[in-house]
Amino acid sequence: MATTIDDLFPSRYLKAADLKGESRVVIISKIASEEVGKAKERKTVVYFQKCTKGLILNKTNAKKIADVVGSKIIADWPGKEVILYVKPDVEFGGELGPAIRVNYPTVNGAAGADEKAAPPAAIPEADEDLVFGDPADRDIPDFPASPGGQLRGRNKN
Repeated sequence: MATTIDDLFPSRYLKAADLKGESRVVIISKIASEEVGKAKERKTVVYFQKCTKGLILNKTNAKKIADVVGSKIIADWPGKEVILYVKPDVEFGGELGPAIRVNYPTVNGAAGADEKAAPPAAIPEADEDLVFGDPADRDIPDFPASPGGQLRGRNKN
């Protein structure tokens, strides 16, 4: 396979190119709070079973996951199934480009599903796909919470 610019600049986190144009049925395994980027800004990251990279959570995907799993409480998300897919034309920073989006785990979805994902691809074996393999014994930190149960870090409401 030919080398792409995405191969030259690997990331610890999922990006649209990692999905290789396919939808993926994934099971949420853990939610973590991590320092991301050069500025080390604290962001929420969603990890999935059999996936070596986490998805940095934005507001759009957070709302959709809450809708799909039926709970705004992130402690309820692990063990729930969602689809990750690529939406080709998403505006970010004044430019259009591909972005990962979340949807219901079936093509039919549920009442009120706004977008339908393409049929999901089977999750390949670890040696076929470096991103969606078995992350064997990776140490992913639990999402930190303050004593009152509120999330630590910036709180934008």
